[in-house]
Parts: sequence; structure tokens; C-alpha cells
Amino acid sequence: MLSMSCISRSSRASCTREACWHPARPFFVGQAPKRLQSWLTDNESLTKKLICHCAGQFRVRVQREYWQRPLPSEAAQLGLARGSITFIREVHLTCDEQRWVFARTIIPLKTLRGALPQLTQLGTQPLGAVLFANRSVTRGALQVAQIKSLHYMYNEATLGSTQTSALWGRRSLFFLHGAPLLVNELFLDTL
Repeated sequence: MLSMSCISRSSRASCTREACWHPARPFFVGQAPKRLQSWLTDNESLTKKLICHCAGQFRVRVQREYWQRPLPSEAAQLGLARGSITFIREVHLTCDEQRWVFARTIIPLKTLRGALPQLTQLGTQPLGAVLFANRSVTRGALQVAQIKSLHYMYNEATLGSTQTSALWGRRSLFFLHGAPLLVNELFLDTL
């Protein structure tokens, strides 16, 4: 059901534009820096964990919210037809205005129509607070990837920062009454 890396029907060009995602198994997670391994594999709310680790003010800084085609591997994860338009939300999760995490959420139209149409109007409210408060939400398996400077999400995550090293990220599907959305979370060096 879920693809485990770059989707087979995508070209090599899109695999260079996107990171190759792998199941969050010890072999793949073990390649990440030790300080990030528990962050990559924790199934609980990332928002809640960040708030617990932030001694200052936690904040969601919205970068962009827009309608567009997702990346090929994102469309494959969501089971979308090629060319489907989705709602995309990109935010930085910050502690005392320092960016800790870049999150990119992909929400198909069918999810917005059925489950939670207000997901397009979260503003600075954390998505995790909405998802983990809803008992009908289930989470799929975690995937991990190393995101390098040639990947699309790296550029979005590090825009305006001094980050030069590769990032590590995770992603998973969430299901609201069976309707999917995909959440990508990239961990910045400042975490």
C-alpha cells in the first residue's frame, strides 16, 4: 500500500528533486545523528514534545498555504491521480523565534470535503493539536529520509537560514474518518 522510497513510476529526475523515504526501521534511523533518532521514531504528538522541550515561547510560523500539485512521492503516498490539486501548508515550528522544525502538510480535496474542512484555516494553530485531539484520527507508519540541498523541501525548510548540512525528516499519513493527509516534518540543526 505505502511506497517505501522514491516511487517506482517516477523518473530519476524526481528522485533527485525529492528525498527517498524509507520505513522508520533501526537500519535507516540508525544513520541519523543520535540526537535526532528518538525524534524521528516518536509516534506521539511532535507539537506536544516540542512544547515540552522549549523553555521559552513555542510558536507556529506559517510560511505558505496554497493549492498545488504535490510532489510525486506525496501523491503516491496519498493514492492520488497524477495532476491532482491539494491544499499544502508549510510552517516552521519555533522556540523563542528559532526554527526547530519545518512541517509540510498535504491535504487532498476529498479529505477537506469530508472530514475537516477547517484544516485550511488553522492560521498559527498547530495541526498536531487538532489531529491528536480527534479520537477518530489514526496514524500510518512513519518513514524517514535524509533531505539534502538538492531536494525541494530542503530549500523550503532552510529559506533565510544559515543551515548548510543535510536535514533528517519523517513523514506519515494520518486518516480522519478514513480520509488521508500527509505530514512531513524536517528537523533543523537548531533543535
